[in-house]
Amino acid sequence: MFRSIAVLLAVAAVASAAVVTATPLNFNYSNTLRFVYYADAASDNTTVAKWDSTCLYCTAYPPASTFQVSVAKYDKLLQSFGYLGRNDQFQEIAIVFRGSTTTRNWITDLVSLKQVPFKYSGKDGALSGKVGMGFQAYYESLRLALTGEALKSLMSTYKTYSVQVIGHSLGGAAASLCAVDLKLRYPAANIHLTTFGEPRTGNGEWARFQNFVLGQGVTRVVNNHDIVPHLPPHFAAPVTITLKNHKQYTLDVFAHECTEVWERPAPLANGSVPTNVTFPGVQNYTQCSCNELSAFPGEDPACSDSLHKLTDFSLMQHNQYMGVNCCKGVNEPASGYISPEEEKKLLFKLWKWIHDHKSFVEETRAVLEESDDGAPAPAAISGGAGHHEPHTEL
Repeated sequence: MFRSIAVLLAVAAVASAAVVTATPLNFNYSNTLRFVYYADAASDNTTVAKWDSTCLYCTAYPPASTFQVSVAKYDKLLQSFGYLGRNDQFQEIAIVFRGSTTTRNWITDLVSLKQVPFKYSGKDGALSGKVGMGFQAYYESLRLALTGEALKSLMSTYKTYSVQVIGHSLGGAAASLCAVDLKLRYPAANIHLTTFGEPRTGNGEWARFQNFVLGQGVTRVVNNHDIVPHLPPHFAAPVTITLKNHKQYTLDVFAHECTEVWERPAPLANGSVPTNVTFPGVQNYTQCSCNELSAFPGEDPACSDSLHKLTDFSLMQHNQYMGVNCCKGVNEPASGYISPEEEKKLLFKLWKWIHDHKSFVEETRAVLEESDDGAPAPAAISGGAGHHEPHTEL
């Protein structure tokens, strides 16, 4: 796990974003809070179908407790999971995707940054841009069960209901693909996407295409210093990594869609905002700016994209959204987590190596070779001038 974090954070040091200006959507707190409970319920694929007291977050929050599950699908090969159902109290149909089963899994998965055309645009991806190959594979493993005949039947029976597509982490990436897929298939339907801690899912063309298709029907929540929304890192141009075995690997350009809602602790009495609060009791929500024509539509330098130092990022905050200790999975092994003490040590070590007087390559390799992972270490990284600190060669 340390190896994967090191690669991504080191590469992120040269990432870039665009200045954005636009009017964001109106953030609905109560709906979004209900959706984070839906997302958390997906953490345990063994109990969610019952939607009773055996499912920790199915009944803990009264507005979510009236949900009725129609389909719950687990794919053994990819260990993907999602469910489909409805909540009559709020006249909504919901499709919910779980993220990776362990923290270790999703960080490792992000090292594979290959982009592929979005399969479901009807134009072979020519107009829709490209998305992460792993993200698309994850969605594809659940697509038929969650968006096929069962969904069609629900939409036919409950014609006035909205369709809410929801996901946390990797599940957020799958949800973003699903929402676009559904809107293209059902253009008259009221489809809304809500994600928590979503990684960058595709390139700038994809982000713009997604915003064009969904309009203002997107709420992308980022908790304070959560590291995952900053991954994969985004560049002004593709970046090439040369491995020790001399093979080269190109990191494609990734970008977020609009519109970000940045969750942060409430300001202190002196007006400053605490940055080291892991699980704040009171949160403020900032609707961030957006420029749908930008190369990086959803990247607002006044919001979470203002974070770019290693010490800015948090792993723990990835599983804490809207006051809910969210989406870890009740069956996730302890080895999938990282303690606050371990997190501080790791981030300090990464900061020291990357900002030391050694070369970028030597620092990165030192981190990788000390880790317990067996993947080949990069020998060099070049290209992709960053917008925080320009780099043309390393």
